Amino acid sequence: MIRQAKQEEIKMIRKWLQETAISFKKKGIQQWRQFLRYENTEIVESDFERGYLFVFENNQNQVIASISLCDKEKWDESLWNDEVDAYYIHRIVVSKEGKGLNVGSQLVQWAKNRARESGKKLRLDCIASNDFLQEFYQKQGLSFRSLMNSFALYEWEE
Repeated sequence: MIRQAKQEEIKMIRKWLQETAISFKKKGIQQWRQFLRYENTEIVESDFERGYLFVFENNQNQVIASISLCDKEKWDESLWNDEVDAYYIHRIVVSKEGKGLNVGSQLVQWAKNRARESGKKLRLDCIASNDFLQEFYQKQGLSFRSLMNSFALYEWEE
């Protein structure tokens, strides 16, 4: 089940974000370098306050992943120079307990459904050198649109 995050889950999600950044660094992936320092994960709090932060609960009601589904932000404006009505995926992060359970795919599918219900497109970006994420997003039905400032831009529309 995917639902709005609760205040008490923020610290855990921030920890996952940092752990994922560390894992990326060990693999030579440049994505999320800013999150190597825990204090830089405060964006999770901001996502929560704006109603953008959602979590994935497994069948035992254990939160094992999160996603930020946002309206257009300054970052998105810097990459997508248009006025398209879209949701933007940011910071999908899966806990160690959630790895290998297809949770990331379920989160993207949920975001696609939200976009469809709202009559919006769905967009995201990732570092262009992150082949794993690029392949993952393409498998989820998102289309590569362009490269901008070393970021690969992906979009889904029904």
